[in-house]
Amino acid sequence: MSDAIPKSDQDFNDLGAWLTQQGKLEDALIFFRKSLLLNSQNPAAYLNLGNTLARLDRPEDAIWCFQKALQLDPQFFTALHSLGFAYQSQENFTQAVKYYHRALKTDAAPADAANIYHHLGAVYYRQGNYKKAQIYFKKAIKTNPQEPGPYYDLSIALFDRQQIPESMQLLENALRKFPKHQRITSILSWYYHLKRQTCDWTGLDRLSRKIDSNLVGEDPFNNLIRKADMATNLQVAKAWSSQIEVKKTSFTFKHNSVNRITLGYLSDGFRDFPTGHKVASLFGLHDRSRFKVLVFSYGPQDGSLILARIKKESDQFIDLQGKSYSQVASEINKRGVDILIDLKGITRGNMIKAAAMRPAPIQVSYLGFPGTTGADFFDYIVVDNIVAPNSADFQEKLVIMPHTYQINDFTQYTGQKKLDRRDFQLPDQAFIFGSFNSPYKLEPPVFKTWMNILTRIPHSVLWQLADNPISTQNLKKYTKSHGVDPRRIIFSPKVTKENHLTRIKLADLCLDTHIVNGHTTTSDCLWAGVPVVCLLGNHFASRVSASILTAIGLPQLITRDLSQYEALAVDLATHPDKLQQIRSVLIRNRKSYPLFDTPRFVKNLEEAYLTIWKSYLQSQKPKNITVTDTGKFVYSPKNTSDFLNLGLTHLIAKDYAAAETNFQKVLQLDPKHELAHFWLGVIKYQSGNLESAKKYLKSTLLLNKDLLDAHLYLGKINTKLKNYAEALSNYKNILKFIPDNLEAQNSYNKVKNLT
Repeated sequence: MSDAIPKSDQDFNDLGAWLTQQGKLEDALIFFRKSLLLNSQNPAAYLNLGNTLARLDRPEDAIWCFQKALQLDPQFFTALHSLGFAYQSQENFTQAVKYYHRALKTDAAPADAANIYHHLGAVYYRQGNYKKAQIYFKKAIKTNPQEPGPYYDLSIALFDRQQIPESMQLLENALRKFPKHQRITSILSWYYHLKRQTCDWTGLDRLSRKIDSNLVGEDPFNNLIRKADMATNLQVAKAWSSQIEVKKTSFTFKHNSVNRITLGYLSDGFRDFPTGHKVASLFGLHDRSRFKVLVFSYGPQDGSLILARIKKESDQFIDLQGKSYSQVASEINKRGVDILIDLKGITRGNMIKAAAMRPAPIQVSYLGFPGTTGADFFDYIVVDNIVAPNSADFQEKLVIMPHTYQINDFTQYTGQKKLDRRDFQLPDQAFIFGSFNSPYKLEPPVFKTWMNILTRIPHSVLWQLADNPISTQNLKKYTKSHGVDPRRIIFSPKVTKENHLTRIKLADLCLDTHIVNGHTTTSDCLWAGVPVVCLLGNHFASRVSASILTAIGLPQLITRDLSQYEALAVDLATHPDKLQQIRSVLIRNRKSYPLFDTPRFVKNLEEAYLTIWKSYLQSQKPKNITVTDTGKFVYSPKNTSDFLNLGLTHLIAKDYAAAETNFQKVLQLDPKHELAHFWLGVIKYQSGNLESAKKYLKSTLLLNKDLLDAHLYLGKINTKLKNYAEALSNYKNILKFIPDNLEAQNSYNKVKNLT
């Protein structure tokens, strides 16, 4: 850059552009503004100023600059593009689409037009319009086939619509086309994940070595399903998180309550989703004399019982769906959150950029991601001694819980319907091994061990979830290659959580996966009363089941290598007395051990929150803390949440009279409590009092018209009462909300055949 003193507006604009290239963004702003003082009619200076403000995470100011540039030159392609992107970053998708289409009407070069098509694809994908997203990703590839980004994003969009062969083919084309591109690790990492999700294990080791040669760009979640090495997991997570740590805002923190700590829980999973299943009873159990509970949800409203309960039992439920990460961060800060608990971590659909802006004085990573985030904007991570034996493997300081880090809902309803093995094509006389984990958790060594087990137990079958047709086909092929009849693997479709918990009881013994254990899956099996054999691994994700089994008093089901794992499964399958003894211990311990003692877990978690808050007030740096167990919690009901919990525990125990008494107490305190109305309707339905059940369920829908389970039960009742038109209407209401709801589809078709 010349040392000449700048004189003209163009000189100042050029100097600002040079400073921007050097990363001196605040200095660049001075020169762009000086340029505009000399010449306020220069659209390029407004554009440069806007782009610099956008990089400084000042989107509103950036948008104003782009609009000024367009007032001066309405056909200015780069300003139209930048304005569209600024609106996209704010998740103002309507405006983003508007300006992207305006940009396409200018005389854009093919590479620039392709970039716009790519952005439009991303906008439509974010809106859930996968068909349009695919159209624009394909246009981007056609217009500029030399850019790998659209290949990657189109592959994800295809996968999400179960167009898996096309997704795989596209990635393979990209890998051949861009072998040396800087984004190659991201593409390799996603390709590896797809192969794992489809149980296509050919060439996995070679693919893994390619990723190892350049870990920069690997997704941390993909790394932990590939590498059971906590040092490598930390390295990859730190590299990933460091890319977003630049966008921080100088929020000020104001403690709004004299006596109470304000907790803020952040996730997109407060619904019928594994996170929601785990935390459903958490919010109502918090001690309101010490804590104020805010829930920040950026996920879909799915009409589930879990969503309704979380809304009811939080002090404030803030719906942030469609908001940008900066808007989410601002909302968290504005509401005076003292401790922010991110329940998502580095998994798909995360809002980690909001956490990177530091909206709360204390920030905690918990539950969603089984490993370190590698981020310096999380002060703590909630763990236990089994999943986190070494604090050096974590960027965050450890909050070490006394039994297990994993919270579970002690009020999960498993339904009263008696199921038969034949309902799921399970042989009556066979020994049923179950494994209900996602296909990406399966690996060749463990699957080979499962085949050994089936070979040694001739009258046994393996029961799995049907996830996608390719994984099912591949697993049958591998079964045959191991000399086992593929008909001995039985696949069942996904069903509602209530029905899944009910059907698990048909299994005799569950077999865990290794490099990524069952998390919710393992807890589900134990809640259903079915023991789980697990294999202890070397990193967080592969030690979760050991933590869970220890917390329910069954450490004898934890093995250290595959030979032990196989031997234990075979021993239990061939010694019914041993298996029955373990099942009896499990049923007994479910009621008394820490794993499903949610009130006790919450009290321990609150002690952790109080400790880290006290440390913050004393201006101490975060440090590892070990939480002392508060002991078994003596339940003394005081509020609607307490009576609802008691009602549900009695309902699970089939003590309908006690359940009804407690739900009626909820209504005495809150006559408009839709969940109490709902569960009273369920009790009346179970006892055969259909008219009374119908009355309670209709009152439920008057209070919450979107509660889909109420529509489902009303559909069942109206079918039994031969009110077929009403039943069809009930099921239609569900299908309008969730078109692929299998139970509603099947019920609708059955009723339709009756009319």
